[in-house]
Amino acid sequence: MEFVLVLLVLLLSSYCEFTDAECLEISPARVVVKHGDPASANCTPERPQPMGWEATEGGLSLSDTELPFMLWTVNRLTEWLIKPVCFTDGGKCQKTLNITVYKLPTKVSMSGLPDQMFEGRQYEFKCHVQEVAPVNSLYVSFYKASTYLIKTEIGSHPPQIMNTTKEPTSGEYTLQFTPSRGDHEAQLWCSARLELGEEGPQPSPKKESEHLTLNVLYKPNISVTPEGSSEIKEGDNLSLRCQAEGNPTPSYRWVVPQAGPTSITRAEGSVVNVTHIARSQAGNYTCIATNEVGNSTWTVDVKVTELPTKVSMSGLPDQMVEGRQYEFKCHVQEVAPVNSLYVSFYKASANLIKTEIGSHPPQIMNTTKEPTSGEYTLQFTPSRGDHGAQLWCSARLELGKRGPQPSSKKESEHLTLKVLYKPNISVTPEGSSEIKEGDNLSLRCQAEGNPTPSYRWVVPQAGPTSITRAEGSVVNVTHIARSQAGNYTCIATNEVGNSTWTVDVKVTVTYLHIIVGLVFAGVVILTMFFGSFYLYNYKHNRTGSYQLKNMLPRQRQKKPFEP
Repeated sequence: MEFVLVLLVLLLSSYCEFTDAECLEISPARVVVKHGDPASANCTPERPQPMGWEATEGGLSLSDTELPFMLWTVNRLTEWLIKPVCFTDGGKCQKTLNITVYKLPTKVSMSGLPDQMFEGRQYEFKCHVQEVAPVNSLYVSFYKASTYLIKTEIGSHPPQIMNTTKEPTSGEYTLQFTPSRGDHEAQLWCSARLELGEEGPQPSPKKESEHLTLNVLYKPNISVTPEGSSEIKEGDNLSLRCQAEGNPTPSYRWVVPQAGPTSITRAEGSVVNVTHIARSQAGNYTCIATNEVGNSTWTVDVKVTELPTKVSMSGLPDQMVEGRQYEFKCHVQEVAPVNSLYVSFYKASANLIKTEIGSHPPQIMNTTKEPTSGEYTLQFTPSRGDHGAQLWCSARLELGKRGPQPSSKKESEHLTLKVLYKPNISVTPEGSSEIKEGDNLSLRCQAEGNPTPSYRWVVPQAGPTSITRAEGSVVNVTHIARSQAGNYTCIATNEVGNSTWTVDVKVTVTYLHIIVGLVFAGVVILTMFFGSFYLYNYKHNRTGSYQLKNMLPRQRQKKPFEP
């Protein structure tokens, strides 16, 4: 049994010699320190025992006593290849501290950037990184920032993993770069960054080169409107502007059709102006923008259109009758191109409300480019509401987005419509009317017509005490009698026709005045009767109260004289 225990002790001792992880623990497990900065690590055994640190800087000899831990520390670490080792008595247990000493580059710079570059050519730039450690943690990136300050990574070099050099190293890193015109005046630089892991500084330390401004030369690029073609009326002024972007700034040259006899063409830099353009000046107008890198051209096909010489109407009579159909013609003289011509007829009411009442689309099959004349018809049936309205036709050239806006047009004269229509009676009351016998009746007949209508009345025969007067559109009856009840008819007439209106007049009889008369007579008779009766009684009572025969004796009776 004792032999087994001794064997186990020997095995454990032997295991500690080769697996120091179970014998010693170093905290932190990895140290990342900048060259020249302080560094420290703590070594802790499984149980207190004599310990020491073996290191070229900050080393500690084996302690005389058993210690629960031992701290290794350096105030200023300057050794690049340092490997501190914590050990126990006899070196039975030992562990090496994982330490990384780093240093940012002394300088980062760029070379190979010419004073000016040409768009589309390839250039090689170099990024010089001086005295950086460790090189196997170094990332070198190239950046570009546009004039809008938008930063973009355009190249990178990952760490040189196979290079295990711990001491500071210098190197060059290249970028193949092909500039575009959008890179003109952009910023270019390189950056050296040390990726030292989670134990290293956050964010990763880096150093950048100076920011260099790119000067990119590129040939002109013309960007103008209109493109392709442009349409203009003959006699108008044409102005075209050629807008070109280039570096260096481009110069301009124009190739234009020959000027007309009455027009003037001026080409000044990027602008060409033609006054009173003629049809002979239709064609290609070409702008050529040039600089030392190259040139660019822009051509617009100018089409010169001609509005009609005259637009007129025919077929309108002095007067029209409502409901009849008439044909009008719109004459369009000398217009081009006819396959872009719209002819429309318009009507504006007396309230100036404009309405399109007919149209003729372009003659698509007619490809004639020269001025052409034509006639366009309108079938029109007037109503009474059209009296006094305006009628005209319009010739309009629809030349598309590149043509004049709004579309060019020419109108005929505005003709005033005279529409004849028969009277139309609109009156109140309608149907029937009631009136008391003896009252006055008044009826008015209102008719609208062109020409102005005349009026005639058909009425019942007048009564013996009434008077009937019919004056134009009004009829009056004074003290109407029952015999005058019946139909009262108004007839409105003009040369187009007539219209009638009839109202049934009913005469009602009332006996109220007779009743009132009888009541009044009864009141008078009763008043007279009671008045007479009162007078009679009054006289009778007065004569019975005063008798003469009794008056004298009463007056003579006196008392005897008493002395």
